[in-house]
Amino acid sequence: MWNGKKERVRTKIKKTVNFISLWLPVILYLSLIFYLSAQTNPPQLEWEVPFLDKIEHLILYGVLGLILYRALFFTRGSSSNLSFVVILIVVLYGISDEIHQSFVPLRSPEVMDVVFDGLGGLVALHSGFLRRLVTRAPGEKFSFLLANDS
Repeated sequence: MWNGKKERVRTKIKKTVNFISLWLPVILYLSLIFYLSAQTNPPQLEWEVPFLDKIEHLILYGVLGLILYRALFFTRGSSSNLSFVVILIVVLYGISDEIHQSFVPLRSPEVMDVVFDGLGGLVALHSGFLRRLVTRAPGEKFSFLLANDS
C-alpha cells in the first residue's frame, strides 16, 4: 500500500519538475522581453547596423518561438497545428509588446516590429535544425545530420 502511494508521489514530483523545466524558461523569457520594452532607452550596440531593431525583433521572437514550441511539444505532444499555434502566440505577444511600448516614454509602437516578431517565430520554427534541437528527448545525443543523412 505504501509503495503505491510513494510511487504516485514520485510520479507527481517528476511531472511537476518536468513542467517547471519546460515553462519557467518561457515565463522568464517573456519577462525579459517585457522588461526590455519598458526601458525608455534600451541598451544598444556601439556601432550602427542597418535595420538592427528589426534584426533584434527577429532574434528575440525567434528564440521565444523555439522555447514556446519546446514547452508545448513536451507538454501537449506534437500536432499538425502546433507551429501555427506557436506563431499565433508569438504574434499576439508581439502586438501586446507594441501596445505596452505605446505607454513607455520615448517609445512608440511599430507595425513592422510585429511583422518581424512573427517572421522570427516562423523562421526559427521552420528551421529543421533548430526545431530538432529543441524537441530531442532529454539526454538524447544531438547530431547535426538529419535522420535520413548517413
